[in-house]
Amino acid sequence: MAQPATESASLMTFEAGIKEARVYSLQGKQVLVQPVVGGRALIPLQQLSAGVYLVVCRDKNGKVFQKKLVKQ
Repeated sequence: MAQPATESASLMTFEAGIKEARVYSLQGKQVLVQPVVGGRALIPLQQLSAGVYLVVCRDKNGKVFQKKLVKQ
């Protein structure tokens, strides 16, 4: 998710036990929750305003993974 996205962003993980991806604004407001199935998720971006967001995933042990998402 390094390049700006407009319509959707793909998420792929090899970490076990991740069931959802949560998208937060930089102000900390949760704006979207997307299920992760088989280590993959397609995050729809149409309803989000242009800007920078954080995608946060948590594995079954509570370990947190974050990635920056830029919506164009």
